[in-house]
Amino acid sequence: MKTKIIRFLVFCTALLTINASCLADEQTQTKEPTKSQKVYYLQHKLIPKWVHQSGGAFFNDLNSGKYEKLIEAASQIVSSEFSAAISIKKYPDENGVLISFAAPAEPPECYYIYIYRENNDNKFSLFTYEKTYDQFKKGHKGVVGQWTAEMAHKNLGPRTYEDLDSFVGDVKKAMQR
Repeated sequence: MKTKIIRFLVFCTALLTINASCLADEQTQTKEPTKSQKVYYLQHKLIPKWVHQSGGAFFNDLNSGKYEKLIEAASQIVSSEFSAAISIKKYPDENGVLISFAAPAEPPECYYIYIYRENNDNKFSLFTYEKTYDQFKKGHKGVVGQWTAEMAHKNLGPRTYEDLDSFVGDVKKAMQR
């Protein structure tokens, strides 16, 4: 009899645990994404996809001053305030375009994204400068990353700056390797 009661209690505990887990999953699934999650999606999923899968159309738009698609997407996905802080700078002699964002609120939101067209064809390199935690107290402000055409992310290491000129310099060095 004692064994049956113990089995029954274990069964009830397991059932309650499963039920609590299902409720937590259900709440997570219906919850609105946070601003940081929306920013991450735009900067780390959508923009790399457009760069690497649009056959050059996205880069050509930015390079020719047509920013509406990016600004509209940023406004719809994140907010109009977020999109209003976006600026684009062309680097014609470098075959590049720099997208600047407002100072990121939290990691891994980006300060900048640099898109480089290789040899005037439809192969691109996309570099990010993402806010990071200064875990080792070395003054790190961000991490340089690269998104490949296969949508893989490479971490190129922490940096101590926040300015765009230092980031563009790092990108140029990375492209020469």
